[in-house]
Amino acid sequence: LISSIISVIQNRKDNDKHWLIKAIEDYHLNLPLQEPSSHTFHASSLGNPCDRFLYLFYHGQLPPDRIDSKLRRIFDTGIKAEGKYRDYFKGMRIYKAEQIPVHNNHPPISGRTDFCIVSLVSTFLVELKTINNRGFSLLEKAKSEHEIQLQAYLNLTNIPLGIVLYENKDTQDLKAFEIRKSEEIWRNVIDRCLKIMSMTSPPALNSVSSLHDKKYCPCLRVKDAE
Repeated sequence: LISSIISVIQNRKDNDKHWLIKAIEDYHLNLPLQEPSSHTFHASSLGNPCDRFLYLFYHGQLPPDRIDSKLRRIFDTGIKAEGKYRDYFKGMRIYKAEQIPVHNNHPPISGRTDFCIVSLVSTFLVELKTINNRGFSLLEKAKSEHEIQLQAYLNLTNIPLGIVLYENKDTQDLKAFEIRKSEEIWRNVIDRCLKIMSMTSPPALNSVSSLHDKKYCPCLRVKDAE
């Protein structure tokens, strides 16, 4: 990997103003693929409404996904934001913990919270999301997939209150939505996971196609068995 990047840099032409961009993109495209996990649900994936996706995810049947350079930079921006808010919360003297591991045995669910903060009256889990200007302008409540992710953390830590905090990546404006732990929502999540675990095959593509009219789903990369 490093030798290929060095080759791009060494073979650049003096009039090529974009050799560094190509080197960065080559570096990202040649990073090792992350192998799919199996026989566990990730809390961050539970909000996906597609049962076909969750079945394939649970059984480790989604092909490894090579992340392009732009998407990698988007992910890294979110990771950098976590460090920024860690400093904010510590400076505000409300920081308690971060990256708290959570686990449920049956069905198997795992994940890690973003932050745990304390106020004068309560403890909160905070799920931090960065979002573009268009998506930010449409937010009137937390996105359902983010609320379900936070509900998993609240129920598995038995903390009653959480906040989904959105930062606009273009303007750094903020929106925050308080979420109260719901045992009913959690029971629905558990029942759905158990139903998916009991399936002998994934739902057919045509049975979930309506879910993907406006949003891409990785399950589309897996063909139906003939």
